[in-house]
Amino acid sequence: MVNFGETSLTDEQMAERVQAAIEYEQQRTAERERKAAEWTESAPPPPAREPGTTKFSTPAADVGQQWARVAQWLNVHQTHQPAAGAEPEAITEAEARSGVTWPTELRELFRHVNGIPADSWFPLFPSHHLFDLEQVIDEREVELEVWSQFGDEAEKGGSNAGDPAGTWLPEFIPFAGVDGYFLFVDSRPGPLWGCVSEFEKVGADDRGPQWISLSAMLADLADALDTGGPFAEVWRPSIVGGQLEWTYEANG
Repeated sequence: MVNFGETSLTDEQMAERVQAAIEYEQQRTAERERKAAEWTESAPPPPAREPGTTKFSTPAADVGQQWARVAQWLNVHQTHQPAAGAEPEAITEAEARSGVTWPTELRELFRHVNGIPADSWFPLFPSHHLFDLEQVIDEREVELEVWSQFGDEAEKGGSNAGDPAGTWLPEFIPFAGVDGYFLFVDSRPGPLWGCVSEFEKVGADDRGPQWISLSAMLADLADALDTGGPFAEVWRPSIVGGQLEWTYEANG
């Protein structure tokens, strides 16, 4: 680590330290990129899927009914609770700020729950934190800015919901995530309008659409909580010390 705190350095010595710091950061960046490349090469590719289909076949349901099932389970088993629903005006404002039309189910979700308070975080979804409206806007803007640097690889438009983009599109509305990994609703047009997909900071959206809608995902979540069965095939819920935990089970 390079120390810039000394005040007795000559200009030449300071220049040497600045150059050393630059080289140090370049080495760290190269090492991170090397490890990321190794991870990408070793990770199994997502399975092939017919265009216009989702990984999970759960049909769309009713967001209010499915969230009520989840909320009832949380009231019984979970000490921390999600935030109350957002006011319709706040949802409309957030949608307007995004510049795209939100699927009805996304608006409905925020009418029932406006994220997880920062001081009572818990993993309602495995590996993903449920956003409030402000986080939706903030995270989306960050991803648009980050992925705009890879403009040559950007999807050129005219595609349908669920089509692979290889980048972050304005029509992607994130509602949960952690550290560059997101669950998002795809607001592009087409038969899969409103589907739920995953986004990764390494593989982008190459896993394809997961659920046909938010209500389908919530139905699977409620089923897993009620029965102790797997969610998204590989995550099993349990209560440890009065808190929800998810255990990864690669074989389901």
